[in-house]
Amino acid sequence: MRLNQQVKINLKTSVTRWIAASICFPLLMAPVSAATNFSSSDALGLVQKHVQAQANFDQKSLEAVTHSQYVEVSPAGEVDERAKMLGFYAPENRKQIPTVEILEPVFRELPEAKLVIAKLRYKMQVGEQSRQFSIRASYLLCKEKQDWKICSAQYTGIR
Repeated sequence: MRLNQQVKINLKTSVTRWIAASICFPLLMAPVSAATNFSSSDALGLVQKHVQAQANFDQKSLEAVTHSQYVEVSPAGEVDERAKMLGFYAPENRKQIPTVEILEPVFRELPEAKLVIAKLRYKMQVGEQSRQFSIRASYLLCKEKQDWKICSAQYTGIR
């Protein structure tokens, strides 16, 4: 075989491999890109829905954004399963609705989950006094079926 024929065969083989790779690579990456389509702003949006639902004592919204296996650790260190958390936010337990700001968010991406850590600043009017306090909250987000949900939350007081 002459050198010219070898170059043509190698070129054909290279082109064939390149075409195959360009077709197969996107198909192989589809599951990965679907998992990473949930951005940090999407994660923060889910946390905002959760925080607002808690502030409003909105059980239906809390049910919608929390995973069926949800568990939380309260600022007092109590571990509450989803049912207990939902019971706490029953409409009849509703108190004054505070204003809540989410500050200083930090994001971490894991293969099957997202972690959001943020400072929550609560402001409310008590009589003629304005009160404000902050806690640090950690949220673990994971998928349930096709939807991202909050799997757990932990609240820590800030001195």
